[in-house]
Amino acid sequence: MELVRRLLIAVEEYPLPPTTGDFAMPDENPALVGFHMQLLCDADYIRASGSHPHDQTYPRYVDPQLTWSGHEFIDSIRSDTVWKFIRQKVKADGGSVPIEIVKQLANTYLKKKLGLE
Repeated sequence: MELVRRLLIAVEEYPLPPTTGDFAMPDENPALVGFHMQLLCDADYIRASGSHPHDQTYPRYVDPQLTWSGHEFIDSIRSDTVWKFIRQKVKADGGSVPIEIVKQLANTYLKKKLGLE
């Protein structure tokens, strides 16, 4: 989930199209980035033009953009304080949860902070 958060933040900061070159995160394994970008596209958190070059086993993406759902999700988990809370909760409960649970945890935390619960 850590990579997903970093990817969403990086996509949000990526220049708006048209750009030149592929989206990349130099400090990450390109195959892992490509796989998670595809998952984020499938989940409708980002839109991007993907290609699968013959010389690579992983897809590459150009001009990624967050969708409305992607913006909503990253807004709920951007804060390091919120993210730390979520990571502690998830770790205490087994270490892996679906993204919907992460969203619920973030929203619960934020509602309490804002006095809405």
